[in-house]
Order: sequence, then C-alpha cells, then structure tokens
Amino acid sequence: MPRPLGLPVGSIRALTLLALAARAVLDLRADGGIASWLGAALLVCAAAYFASRASRDHVVVSGSAADGTKPRPPLGLPTGTVRFLFLVAISYGAWLWFKDHRLTESQQPLVIVVGAFAIGVLVRWFLAQVRPPTDASTLLFEHVQSFVVLIAAAGLVTLRITGKVDEVDPWIQPTLAAACTYYAGVR
Repeated sequence: MPRPLGLPVGSIRALTLLALAARAVLDLRADGGIASWLGAALLVCAAAYFASRASRDHVVVSGSAADGTKPRPPLGLPTGTVRFLFLVAISYGAWLWFKDHRLTESQQPLVIVVGAFAIGVLVRWFLAQVRPPTDASTLLFEHVQSFVVLIAAAGLVTLRITGKVDEVDPWIQPTLAAACTYYAGVR
C-alpha cells in the first residue's frame, strides 16, 4: 500500500505534531499564552502520534513485521528525533510560559503530573542506552513500576468511589496521577 506522499509511516503525524508545537512556541513568544483550541490540538496530536509509534514499535519488536524488515522512522530521521524535538519544544514553551506567569499553588499539581511524564521519558531513554537492543527480558524494576502504577490508578478510582476525595491531603491525588503519567512516559 502506498504511503501518503511517499513518506515513511508516521511522517505526516510527525510533521503535524512538530508544526503544532512550533505554533504554540511562537504564540507563547508573542503573546505569553496559547489558545485553548491549540492546546487541545497539540495534546490530541501528541497522544495520537506517540500511541501510534508505540503500537508500531511493539509489532516490530515482537517480530510481526509483514516483510521482516524494520520500518524507517518518520521522516527518515534517526529513531527518537521527533520525540526529542517535541520535548525540546514543550520544554521551551513551558519556560516561556512560566517566565511570564507565576505558578500558583493550584497549578503545582499540574506541573507534578506533567513533570512525571517527562521523567518517565528520560528513564525510558536511559534504559534503552544501558540495555542491549537484543535483550527482550523484563527487568525487576519494570515489574515494580507496573505494580506501583496499577496501585496508583486503582487508588484514584477508589478515592472517588468511596467519596474520600476531599478527605485526603491535597498532594495525594496529584501524586497518584503523576505515577500514571510517569508510566505513560516510560513505556
């Protein structure tokens, strides 16, 4: 099946994501903020891009590629380039936003949740550097991460079901959510 514009799979999604990130950075530089529609578009496109890449990488890693060859990364760039450029844009955008806006106490949980995702991405990168590419084993550390995130997710649901949301310290729920976003970044 021919690919759109003859580019490697994921290239259009990658270009779209990087263009939206660039627009957000440009808006932050010019106005100190971004429109909610742009933030929503950036979030949805980032989720779609990384989910698609993760599912495609999983198929290749498990040996189910149709022709037995490893597909080219989006845009033909080295693996991880789009992720790196996106994270640089997001980091720069966050710096632009925070230099003009004071972080209020009510926004701190949001920073914790998003920061946990970024830490997860860094841990994933580190583990990829120290583990040989042919090693398909699961480290004890990965089992522990999985167990902890399932407990955190169950804790969030349990707090709502039991009606205890208002009875716990204000840092508990953002911390549980941060565990979930960390895992999203590391996997």
